[in-house]
Amino acid sequence: MRKIIKGQKLKFTSKKATTFYLKILKKWRSLIQNKDYLIFLPCASTKPIQNSRTHCFLSPITRTYNKNVMLAIISEPLTIIPYYEKFYPNYDYLPEDLWKDDSEVQLFVDRLNEFHKITPSTIKVYYIGGSHHYKVLKKTKWKFKYIEPKRGLIGYKDAATNLKEKIFQEKKQKRIKFKTNQINISRVEIAHTFA
Repeated sequence: MRKIIKGQKLKFTSKKATTFYLKILKKWRSLIQNKDYLIFLPCASTKPIQNSRTHCFLSPITRTYNKNVMLAIISEPLTIIPYYEKFYPNYDYLPEDLWKDDSEVQLFVDRLNEFHKITPSTIKVYYIGGSHHYKVLKKTKWKFKYIEPKRGLIGYKDAATNLKEKIFQEKKQKRIKFKTNQINISRVEIAHTFA
């Protein structure tokens, strides 16, 4: 039987939460550079979040590494946890507690906006998850496409599969356009050679 270790009750203003937020904000530019996509995922009560039941249903995206995609967990009170981040505070923060304190909501929005400021505008942003984080993201400056899982938790797998396929198709189209442009440039160079 696996021993369950309860997380600490943290707020956005807690030292551990603030320290983690500043650490990730400082390295965000390097994490996000050369990415075409940013996919926000929900947090979960199970820690590590990456092993939670929710994230198992998101496996079509989370269990496949793609160098062009940045996966990030939206978390209260840590703000953003890069998906492959191994070390972060073990916390307990009930989603309904966020809406009981307007200052916590505002701090969450402000911190998400700080990440937005240093994220290239060319990156396509998606959020797969429930309405809780969707409501928070809508209050920010992020422009994102909301992928709402139908049928609750089980719908997460379908949503993740569909998004993975969409990204694959977009990347395929991008490669085709790039190759077409290369062919057209080669034709121009050849035409100039014979002119």
